[in-house]
Amino acid sequence: MSKSKKNLIGVLAIAPLGVMAFAVIFVILFFVSAMGFLMSENTIPIDPSEDGVAMFVVAIVMFGLISLSALIIYGLAIYFVIHSIQDKSIAEETRIIWIAIHIAGLFMGFSAISNIIYWVMRIRPEHYDQHSENQIILD
Repeated sequence: MSKSKKNLIGVLAIAPLGVMAFAVIFVILFFVSAMGFLMSENTIPIDPSEDGVAMFVVAIVMFGLISLSALIIYGLAIYFVIHSIQDKSIAEETRIIWIAIHIAGLFMGFSAISNIIYWVMRIRPEHYDQHSENQIILD
């Protein structure tokens, strides 16, 4: 596997957590600001059509980002299961454990974490081992 493909897989493994963190922070800030406005004594008339459209657009964007993150997480989990099956350098018992971790992650909701762990432990080290061998040869 090429270095750029490994880096792309790493970015795809980590990016959904960033998107989810952004979504949670955004929702909290949105509710805090809405509650602050509702509890204030402002009598400024609000045009419901403008606010409704803005809230709808924000909801659609957030739904799209969260859906994209979920697709990336599930796609990577399936890719990592296939990688575990095809990687002959993994012992049979370890292969079964990795497959069980990914399948359990898909059903229990911790697949993003298992994807990152698998990338760090199984995908990324191959790149560093190969790189260090090339450096030794060049030296």
